[in-house]
Amino acid sequence: MSTLPDNSNRVVSGSSVTASVLPDGAVPEVLHSKSVVRHMQKAVDESNSSPKLKQKIDKSLTDELLSDRYN
Repeated sequence: MSTLPDNSNRVVSGSSVTASVLPDGAVPEVLHSKSVVRHMQKAVDESNSSPKLKQKIDKSLTDELLSDRYN
């Protein structure tokens, strides 16, 4: 990751930073967390999709969250 060249901090300007490696399973754990699933359900609910499709997606997300199994 590089900073923008117009950064006002001369020491940081133009430098590169390497992100640390995430532990195995960290990304799936976050993606399947209750808060992320609830956020997805809210986004689906607020979408312009049909009520039938919204219900199907909501049920699928709820089932996955309750069973801790993801498709």
